Amino acid sequence: MIDKNSLYMAAKIDNELEAVNVFAFRNICGVLTLKFFSPSGKTVKSIAVTDHEMYLSGDVTLKIHEVDPGYMMQLFRNYGAAGNEELIAEYMQQAGYSVAVDSKTMTLDCGTGVQLGTSRNDANTFYMVLRPLALRGGFDIEITFTDNTTKTISVDRDNTIKPNTYRVFPAMNVD
Repeated sequence: MIDKNSLYMAAKIDNELEAVNVFAFRNICGVLTLKFFSPSGKTVKSIAVTDHEMYLSGDVTLKIHEVDPGYMMQLFRNYGAAGNEELIAEYMQQAGYSVAVDSKTMTLDCGTGVQLGTSRNDANTFYMVLRPLALRGGFDIEITFTDNTTKTISVDRDNTIKPNTYRVFPAMNVD
């Protein structure tokens, strides 16, 4: 379903380690859940999601000791609100956040292929772990089938990925 190494977590303590016996870990990423079916019985080879605004992959650098999970979540929840972008920029600078950017596309490789169910009731579910705030400005899904044909689905509305949540789409016919 979801690779055990995909949902990384973080915990922070503000006092001495000896005094702590319970850590409150939080998932950093969220999960995009896509469901597809094909009345003609197509087989999926890969699914590529391309964000219209943000990078989905790359190497992140930051100062762990400067990360405040509560404040960070507050900033994420208010992303796009007046004045919030300046607060995010300040927070990112304080935390030493930088990204060596790779791509706005993440691809799920389905190996030899996944045979799709033929109706909405037996649609196959695909999961992709994505960074917080991904998909805010819309995205494209490109499905490649084993016969090397493709189907592109464009989603132009906000579907912001939030930490520790699933963004679930209804089953879609790919024929």
